[in-house]
Amino acid sequence: IYEELLGHVRYICRHRFGSRVAERLIEQSNERVGGPFFDRIIEFAPELAIHRFGNYVVQSFLELSPEPFQRRCAMGLLLHADKLLARNRGFFVLRAAKEYCCDARLRAAFEIILEEYDSPYRRNKW
Repeated sequence: IYEELLGHVRYICRHRFGSRVAERLIEQSNERVGGPFFDRIIEFAPELAIHRFGNYVVQSFLELSPEPFQRRCAMGLLLHADKLLARNRGFFVLRAAKEYCCDARLRAAFEIILEEYDSPYRRNKW
């Protein structure tokens, strides 16, 4: 199944029902079988994080993927944190990254970003 879907990962993750299929594949896979599929999710993670269906795929990926893939995804999301925080769905994905990330340094970085975003100064500013 993974090989058949590789060229369509972006479309599947953004589809109403395809996103659920992607989530089930993430749940059932391991590093060896799902590696190329995981790589494609990581590639599109910042874009998917703000999509109405794709954000659920990224949150599931952060929760359930093997640690090396999870770390790569989290690092990619950190690079786009400002863009993600501008959208509610992006905020929830960053919060999931903070909650599920295995790497303590990345978790701390997400905590700082989310804390600053939710500061009283920022709330009063907007």
